Amino acid sequence: MAVLVLVCAMASMAGCSPASAIDVIRLPGRHVLCPPMLGQGFIAETALGRDLAPGEAVKIVCGRA
Repeated sequence: MAVLVLVCAMASMAGCSPASAIDVIRLPGRHVLCPPMLGQGFIAETALGRDLAPGEAVKIVCGRA
């Protein structure tokens, strides 16, 4: 499983995908399970969550690598 962190405009969160994201971050390593808390923990440990511009939001996406 691959875990991606997508930074998207809040206005387009419904269509937020790796292709439409402002920024895409692939979490290091391979994860067999993809619990939502994994991504939240990553965000909490970085400046990413604190440094989002107004109108930006983060979405965690799990899928095959």
